[in-house]
Amino acid sequence: MASKSPPAPDDDTARQWRTVYDECCNGLRVFLRGRLGQEADVEDCLQAVYIKLMKQDSSVPLGARKAWLFRVAANEAALYWRRKSAADRVLENQATDGNPIMTNSLASDDSLERLITVETAQQVRDILNKLPESTQQIVLLRIEDDLTFQEIANRLNIPLGTALTRMRRALEKIKNEIEDSES
Repeated sequence: MASKSPPAPDDDTARQWRTVYDECCNGLRVFLRGRLGQEADVEDCLQAVYIKLMKQDSSVPLGARKAWLFRVAANEAALYWRRKSAADRVLENQATDGNPIMTNSLASDDSLERLITVETAQQVRDILNKLPESTQQIVLLRIEDDLTFQEIANRLNIPLGTALTRMRRALEKIKNEIEDSES
């Protein structure tokens, strides 16, 4: 069942929101830099905040709109870290769990680390190739083209939730297959 979209804001409400955003934009950027670090991630989060802002009607009181923008920015930063954390855990588990070589003193050897990285990347590629093409598209657009999930959803003409769900399932599949291969 499709969810009902909020009513589109009228021109005056949209103008008020843009004014508040313009006043807060530099502050939001500084706020997000402190939480994310990389400028591209900051810009992705700002874009997500702006998209949510443009969907708002006048239900948020004018005096509370700045606080609302910073709350949305904080939520977007937290969402970024949750997604990044899931991907990092998959790669970290592959590199260290049950791998006796990594507990050896040779673990600091650059050539060994490169070999592990290459093997892990190949294993992830093999798993990705087994996924449905629609899921592969989302993973590749996110990782190789560095698109936001909203951009991916727009490009593939699918709901944002579908893009996020397919990515989450792909990460779970990769994690599970890597863990199974280590057993």
